[in-house]
Amino acid sequence: MRKLGIVVFLIFPYILFASVSISLKNGAGIGWIGCELEYRFQDHYAFFGGFGTTLDTFTTVGGFRYYFLNEFESGPFVSLGGGVLPISIEETTEIVFPVPIFLATGGYAYHIVPNWKISAEIGLIGGIVVIIPIVSPTFGVSIGYTF
Repeated sequence: MRKLGIVVFLIFPYILFASVSISLKNGAGIGWIGCELEYRFQDHYAFFGGFGTTLDTFTTVGGFRYYFLNEFESGPFVSLGGGVLPISIEETTEIVFPVPIFLATGGYAYHIVPNWKISAEIGLIGGIVVIIPIVSPTFGVSIGYTF
């Protein structure tokens, strides 16, 4: 119990001053269209997670993002993440094969007004299908609101 109290004491200031941003996103691991939730703590670090549609299935992705400038300042960032991309084996969605994916991207977030931002990113996305690793370029754009 003592360790839990120390952990809460150390983490509480980061949670208290963190900001949450919700974005509508296209590409970069999300698929054709999706939603991304970003939990930014301190000035430069953020966790992100999201889901989106890819053909007839849903993709889930999450990871870590580092911003080079402070919050509410326009500037570059880098992201590392992973997730699952379900692939239909047949034309029906009854048989779905989950493919683990990973992504590494770099991008730029531009703050239009204090709480609204537009971001674009480019990088690599990959997965392991059966035992064959596949890597391809990826890009994405998003518009979001920070609470």
